Amino acid sequence: MRRSGKLGALHQIVDLRQEITMAYNALAASDALIAEKPDLVRRMVRAILKGVRHVKASRGDTIATLLRHGLNDGEAIGLEYDIIAPSLTDNGTMPQDAQALDLALRADMLGLAKDRVPPPATVFDFRFANAASTSLDQAGWQPKR
Repeated sequence: MRRSGKLGALHQIVDLRQEITMAYNALAASDALIAEKPDLVRRMVRAILKGVRHVKASRGDTIATLLRHGLNDGEAIGLEYDIIAPSLTDNGTMPQDAQALDLALRADMLGLAKDRVPPPATVFDFRFANAASTSLDQAGWQPKR
């Protein structure tokens, strides 16, 4: 917006990405899939975590990939990358207080009474993310550059 002149005299007052942590991207799997094919879930989570780590480690590769897949404004992609990349999780999880806030905000948007908001542990399950992160760290895995 700034580059196109549409921002005008507006100024950012607060960066909500720094103030509120929410799950704006997530992976969901049914209890049945987890029970029947846990290795598939494990491999999928591990692959996603590797991808996220590569994105965070390589701005240039990320921008080039997005340019190859339909986006056409490298400068805009770079600006968005600089905004979003720091908020990406390193381990595929989010803090428990952020989980509770996320649920409270979504419940409010849905008009759900506060006493009907489920506890985070019944909604978020980071077993596979924790295991994948630990495994990658113990193996010393690093994104290829």
